[in-house]
Amino acid sequence: YGFAHLRCLVVHAGLAAQVNELTATENRVRWEKCALCGIGFRGSVGTAMARHCWKTYADRPSDDENRLLALYRLGWNLALSGAVQEASLILEAIFRLTILKRALGEFLDF
Repeated sequence: YGFAHLRCLVVHAGLAAQVNELTATENRVRWEKCALCGIGFRGSVGTAMARHCWKTYADRPSDDENRLLALYRLGWNLALSGAVQEASLILEAIFRLTILKRALGEFLDF
């Protein structure tokens, strides 16, 4: 699949997110697939991209769609890489937030 500089991939995805304020779908593609060949990032590169994606969106409001997808992406990639305990904590937090948002969203103005 060739060679890529992780830092270059992160900068490319992050700049696109900052400049364009991408939709959740556009954002997902930037962080999960190579912009040139379209092959998804896997293994350590996938996990590293997921960590950087989370760092990019972590300071957004808790109900921001891109923030939730970044957190999900991190949990999923950690699970795939074998870091099951860390992944389960992240994915459980997303599940709880999603349930809370659905149950109380209209009352709490989520």
